[in-house]
Amino acid sequence: AQTPPELRSRGAMIPSQGLISALQELRAKAVTRRIDLTRSFEEALGNGQEKELGIMHKGMFKTVMSALFGHMTLTMASIDMICDTWAAGDPGAPGGSKYVRWKKFATDFDSIPPPALGHAPSRHFTGVM
Repeated sequence: AQTPPELRSRGAMIPSQGLISALQELRAKAVTRRIDLTRSFEEALGNGQEKELGIMHKGMFKTVMSALFGHMTLTMASIDMICDTWAAGDPGAPGGSKYVRWKKFATDFDSIPPPALGHAPSRHFTGVM
């Protein structure tokens, strides 16, 4: 399968097919549970400059994602892949970029179609979904 056009962004990594599959599963769960990523990230940021710039420290991004989707046992490796794919800042810093383009991720996430019926869960989830 090809990368959906909505996930191709200039200057950013293109998500792997495995990550796209995981995001499709996550999107289906978010729709079912009425999770609004943009609102959740904005609430976590308050009224700071990062909110206006559309970036967030990687640690805060991981905390928000874990709080929203942890009950679905999204793996930390998957969250790390999201952080790397939607990274902001110096990629050469120790540990990679320190920031994530949360607003771009939330917009891209909202445009992802859910997986086809009968789709087997990806390896990005553990346990029961």
